Amino acid sequence: MRLRLVLVVGLLLAMLRPDPALAQTWITDSNTVRLAWGTANVLVRADTLTGVQIWAETSRRLQNTPHRSFVARFDPDSAALWLNAAHVLVETKGVPHDTAATRLQTPALRAPDGSQLVLVRQRKGKKWEANSPLVFIGPEGLSPWFIEAPKEDAERFLTLLMQQAGASRWGQQQDPASFEPNPIDPSVCPVPLPGNPSVEFPQGHNAGAGGEVWLAFGIRTDGTPDPTSYRVYLNDHDDYTRAAINAIDKGRYRPAQRDGFLVEARVFQRVLFTTR
Repeated sequence: MRLRLVLVVGLLLAMLRPDPALAQTWITDSNTVRLAWGTANVLVRADTLTGVQIWAETSRRLQNTPHRSFVARFDPDSAALWLNAAHVLVETKGVPHDTAATRLQTPALRAPDGSQLVLVRQRKGKKWEANSPLVFIGPEGLSPWFIEAPKEDAERFLTLLMQQAGASRWGQQQDPASFEPNPIDPSVCPVPLPGNPSVEFPQGHNAGAGGEVWLAFGIRTDGTPDPTSYRVYLNDHDDYTRAAINAIDKGRYRPAQRDGFLVEARVFQRVLFTTR
């Protein structure tokens, strides 16, 4: 029986066989750690120049569930202060009888673009719910969404963020002209143009296995991808990365906009290879 290939790509690319002659080089990032929570994935990346980065995405395998994404960088020192409040919240147990409080919430961990990260606990009777929803909020409070994290998952996230923040530094962007729009705010992000090429499942791989690639790349003000900008955060095989990059590199996009002007921007893209 013939397999039909389903490539789930956040930028909605179309189909084209990759040309090996056009294969691009890329930088593989070894400073990224992933938490897989079933309904969502969270990547936390340490950087010695641009702070600690959080990239969260809901699972694309979920049926009838809106896809959500969040990418933001944070000052490691601010993250360390936020973690103190977050640990206290996660470990809180009993509720005093003389309080009418129904909700505990950390202060917002704020990114320079106005994006926010908040941890929450809800009251249930005389105790707090065991789960700690992790809330992602876009610039100016745009499109908040959350992951319902059980206590052990919340603790794992806080431990990972502490480790990655400790390995990060807050300095100047490597490319000050490059804008990193949060995908929560699609109005300023690059948009693929109709008829763009897409990815084909790499030949020689077991089609039933599948895999994925998490990568970032730049879109220039003329709407073309920068072939020197590909950075791979995670992948299941280099062949998947080559297939994704070959298709993306041939695409054309409406450039990003910032304050009404066209700007270079970095796109964060998760490409999922699967069959059905």
